[in-house]
Formats: sequence, structure tokens, C-alpha cells
Amino acid sequence: MVRHALDNIDPDRQVFLLCESWYIKGCVARLVNEYQNLDIICNARIDSVLYDLPPEDFELETPKAGDWKIGVRPVLTKL
Repeated sequence: MVRHALDNIDPDRQVFLLCESWYIKGCVARLVNEYQNLDIICNARIDSVLYDLPPEDFELETPKAGDWKIGVRPVLTKL
């Protein structure tokens, strides 16, 4: 239904999809990546992840103390 509506709206017009927390997961959240003029407003659940998996070339560094690794990646979200 969202795709049908967005295909009929001028791509220069900003569109906001308002939904409850259940819809932030899965295919509804992926719509934001498909349409440049779409943003989503919702109440994110506490167990929601707001980032993608790191790229394959993501480098981890070993800190001076400890036996663990650390990596930094800026994350942008449209929530």
C-alpha cells in the first residue's frame, strides 16, 4: 500500500510514514532506503537495531589493555 501511494506522489514531495513500533522492523523500515522522499516516524522498541551489519572490510583494533577488539562506525538513522 505504501509503495502504491509513493509511486503516485511527486518524488520531490517529502512524505512521512507514521506507525507503531511493530512496523519499524522488516519490510516497512526498508522502504525508507527505497524512496529518497520517505521518512518514518515511530516509537522504536527497546530491542530494535538502528544500524546495518558492518561491511566485510570493517577493521577491528586491539586496545592496549585487554583481550577484546573495538571498532567504530558512524551510524545514521532517519528515526
